[in-house]
Amino acid sequence: MTCAEESPWAILPRDKRVGLGELAALRAPHAVLTDGFAAALLRDNPWLRALRRLGHEPAVDARMVPVEEGETSLNANGHQALAALLALAAGAEQGVSPTVIGSLAGGNHGLDQVIVRLAASFPEPPRARAALTAALGPAALAAAEPLLAASRTQVRKAFRALPDRLRQARALRLPACRVPAPPRDVLEILGAGLGLDRPLCDRLIAAREAIAEAGLTSFADLWIVLRADLVHDLAARLGLRRPGFVPTSLEHLVARGTPAGFADRSLASLAAHYHAVLAASSAGRTPDAPVYGGRYRLLNHFDPLAVLLRGARRDGRGELRPGWASLHARFASGALAASPDDRALAELPVGELLARGYGLSGKLTYMAVREVNGGGVCNQVRWTSPDVFAGLADPACANRVLALGWVNVNGAWQSGAIERAPALDLLVLWQWLDRCPDPAATLARLLGAFRQQCDPEVDRPAPRSWLVLDARPGSFRII
Repeated sequence: MTCAEESPWAILPRDKRVGLGELAALRAPHAVLTDGFAAALLRDNPWLRALRRLGHEPAVDARMVPVEEGETSLNANGHQALAALLALAAGAEQGVSPTVIGSLAGGNHGLDQVIVRLAASFPEPPRARAALTAALGPAALAAAEPLLAASRTQVRKAFRALPDRLRQARALRLPACRVPAPPRDVLEILGAGLGLDRPLCDRLIAAREAIAEAGLTSFADLWIVLRADLVHDLAARLGLRRPGFVPTSLEHLVARGTPAGFADRSLASLAAHYHAVLAASSAGRTPDAPVYGGRYRLLNHFDPLAVLLRGARRDGRGELRPGWASLHARFASGALAASPDDRALAELPVGELLARGYGLSGKLTYMAVREVNGGGVCNQVRWTSPDVFAGLADPACANRVLALGWVNVNGAWQSGAIERAPALDLLVLWQWLDRCPDPAATLARLLGAFRQQCDPEVDRPAPRSWLVLDARPGSFRII
């Protein structure tokens, strides 16, 4: 495989690929939702209950193969939201109503990383970062208390002896699914600190009240519901009534929407089951596309004591991994490449690992997602390392794929080179649109430009591009 061929288009067979103009082909003559998946997505979905409290009722066609957004970390990135709207709009053009599974991962990253990426969307990142830290720091410290309570007395004393600012910074390394959502009064202060307009601040407060009524508590829960509320609002501006956008978390889908017994499998068993496909995904890679010593990552996990007590350390690729570590296996043999302590994690059930806030690697995530809904899912994938999608390319996998070009959405106000700026958060994109003289018309033009860049001919990969929103709302350009 050459570098030029390394794209989802190269690794995925043609009969698995679906274009935006082919979404009607996902409608079957019979119901395609398995009982377990329908229960996880609709009946037992706490984020959907919260969304309904905000006045939204997604329309789910039981005969449409659902389109799963792909793992979105915790940031409500603008390009992910536009891709969801694109699928919903393209389906409406073809007389069908796609179900888009809006999934966000509660684990996989510390909340401090989420704050950095979110703050980078605003015109004054330091100010935004300070506001987010002030709002989320006390909640993170509260989340640290149960971890400390289970530790030795010396550990508790060591943590509490640290300066207040350092204790808070360490606590913010915990994943967002472990950190409580701030109360209403704190969110009011956060909205002012971020410079949110009143309509957006009201939506943030309403989402907080909705998750509380639905029995949800974490910052990850808040962002899942807020993101779905904003997507539904944008869909309404496009004239899409009752769009089939259903909020959930990736962990919930894997643990609840898979065949009986799947979530009870150990990580080691899951990796061994897929070893042949994972090994094949590394074959033929060019020297400039390394596989990092012949290993691949199975799991991102955090050690509570390391998170709270140790300073930042860099991993083998120079990335800061303060208190977080990765469990690896070898491509050649499937053998674990881990310390004895980490090996114990490999024997835990996948469902328990996900509940702890740990994150499966990209490769293993797609291996697990192929089990969701009995394999009857269409996954959105974008330009990235193609071996991540090896599990979907496997002929034995029933999933189909909506392969989209990679289009980042950025703001002209973001500092530094656009190519290095994080994709714009949906929170900021929504406010930019709401400030436009004609939000609905601007959104339609924006989505049209996004589609032009994102929807290449099905057999031809598109180059990476950037959709840049100007500081003056209503104007944008493509580079």
